[in-house]
Amino acid sequence: MLALLFGAAGSVRANGIQGIQGVAEPPTSFERFVLHDCSPCVREVHAVGVLPVPPLKLTVFPRMAAVQMTRAGQISFEVLRAYQLGRAARQRLALRVTLWVANAGEMFRMATGLLDGDDVRFLGDTIGAISRTMPIVLAPGGESVEMGFASGSLRMGVVHLRGETAGYAQAGDIPNLILRDLWEVPSTLYFSPDQLPALADMIGQGETKLWTLRGGN
Repeated sequence: MLALLFGAAGSVRANGIQGIQGVAEPPTSFERFVLHDCSPCVREVHAVGVLPVPPLKLTVFPRMAAVQMTRAGQISFEVLRAYQLGRAARQRLALRVTLWVANAGEMFRMATGLLDGDDVRFLGDTIGAISRTMPIVLAPGGESVEMGFASGSLRMGVVHLRGETAGYAQAGDIPNLILRDLWEVPSTLYFSPDQLPALADMIGQGETKLWTLRGGN
């Protein structure tokens, strides 16, 4: 666990691809609390776990997505807690999801997304529902079908294209990401839909950690 003390922030950097600069108002209440209402502030990072992502071998996806699929990666999960110094009851919680890609035997951070603590259970329930209902939804065999969740600076789900299916995770400016074709977004990590139950379990572990930090309430 890492705890940091700091004063009021004068600037903010947006979540998403490294190097993209800040936005006027961040998408999560956790970030807004840290920026505007948490000074002096204590911030904690609680590791949850890591989901390894093997490369995929799919043939019908557009070239940009196909290239991304050839790279192994991982998805790491952490719970963040922030509260005013001396006022621990005044706190905010969030789940941080970081997407990593492998290059020359090393893992490099591609993008980071945040989700408010109150929305984490909904994310886990959604991923679980997608895993259970995917065969039914995809049975009609549409040219392209997408099912997913988007909130804060995080987007997850599955996409089905001409008979092939892949899971995906994205981080960044969600309103702009949703308006673009999935494979046009460079901050995307693809994974086998067989990993959806493991993904839901990892999110559930994050929810358990959040519940503990809330004092079991």
